[in-house]
Amino acid sequence: MPLPPQKILIIRPDALGDVVLSTPLATALKQIYPQASITFLVQPYTQAIVQNNPCIDLVILDWKATGKIKTFFDFLSYVQYIRSKKFDIVFLPYLEFFYANLAVWARIPVRVGDANKILLRPWLTTPVPIPIQNLIYHETELVVRLLKPFVSTLPSPQISVPSFSSYQSEVDHLLSNAGWQKKSLIAIHPTTGGSNRAWTPTSYAALIDLIHTKTPHQVVLTGFGNTDMAIANQIVAHCKTLPLSLVNQTTLEQLGCLISQCQAMIGTDTGPLHLAAGLHVPVLSLSPTKFTKPLRWGPWNTRNRIARNPQDCPLVCHPQLCQESHCLDAVTPHTVFQTLQDLLTGSQETLNDSKKRWFRASITVLVWIENSDFIAETQELTTRLKEEKISFYLGARSPSLCQSLMEQGLSPILMPKKWTYIKQFLSIHDVSFIQLATQKNKYFWTWVSKIAGLRLSTPPTPIFGYPKRGPDPLTLETIHR
Repeated sequence: MPLPPQKILIIRPDALGDVVLSTPLATALKQIYPQASITFLVQPYTQAIVQNNPCIDLVILDWKATGKIKTFFDFLSYVQYIRSKKFDIVFLPYLEFFYANLAVWARIPVRVGDANKILLRPWLTTPVPIPIQNLIYHETELVVRLLKPFVSTLPSPQISVPSFSSYQSEVDHLLSNAGWQKKSLIAIHPTTGGSNRAWTPTSYAALIDLIHTKTPHQVVLTGFGNTDMAIANQIVAHCKTLPLSLVNQTTLEQLGCLISQCQAMIGTDTGPLHLAAGLHVPVLSLSPTKFTKPLRWGPWNTRNRIARNPQDCPLVCHPQLCQESHCLDAVTPHTVFQTLQDLLTGSQETLNDSKKRWFRASITVLVWIENSDFIAETQELTTRLKEEKISFYLGARSPSLCQSLMEQGLSPILMPKKWTYIKQFLSIHDVSFIQLATQKNKYFWTWVSKIAGLRLSTPPTPIFGYPKRGPDPLTLETIHR
């Protein structure tokens, strides 16, 4: 690009959380090109996130989402409208065929998107590889990586959302009508957009009772639509102490204002929780499944805690399809309440500290030992894993080796070197790292990890040879990077 762009378009016509987590792209672009006009293309229901946003100059409501595109001629009219804006560059964090075509037909000269979407790469002038299967990158960091061809150093992502303080009187009125006792508030958003699984209504009800009986706070339920209302009604039906409910009663602007005055927000990692993070409200994120990792979707740059215990689930994780409750039952109301108390009383931590904690919560290590030559090193290694609070399994190739390890106070699993068994184990337990004592059998372990990775959001990474200091989070992060 010979000259700095004057008009920049960002296309993100999908969910609320995705829009919030894409605002760092606008923030960074405004820092890099302060004179440029930045336009965000979104669905109508997320307009409040980008309207009056200090880093965004104009907003376009997506014609497809508003139902204006019914014929090919409607599409041509949309093309003509976008072309009339004379954008110099378009960023496509949401890269789908319709919008790639829109950018090409509108003759936007520079089109930036994910190079890994092979079928759409011909539509891009500037394809950028986005490592979505790399465990260590947060969604905000992946979005900002679209800037890599234009800067020497990628900026640290900064979520940008507008202030919703002008809606305070409306929110106070809604709360009063709901029975607010002027107590400090804790918001619970009990539903999810589908990428993770929502905690059960009975568990939320038990948590609400704990908050009401053991703290001075009052709980308010939030949500949109009939499905959210039905779930909120189930929660209320199981409660002994009734929460406030503003489900289906707020606009997005009013929800933002409500969240701003809360002491904390609780729920699965979904749009309103990312909005709370953008407003710097403390967040307790329930992330029950193995599939959805805190490192990718954790509450960015706000005080936070994560509640999860996916290791108790004996199944390969498919959160959109699974009807079993193993991962949900493993997160108990008492544990979540203790986590909430820690969140409310804990001190502010740095973003780097949060990422280390998310890393520990996101990974599972398989330590596999082939013979008795490395028992002492294995014992030292597993001790370090326990100290770091990293989930791990110890696999031994033979029964006699299992016996030797048990004599040293370890708890091994008999794991013969059969690729079908190991592949299934890696998939079920969502193993992130395979720690091996030596460099032997590299081909076997590399191949098995790739096969297992076909069923996982993040393929396992084999590590050949024990680290000298043990697997501290930064060492593992460097290996994975």
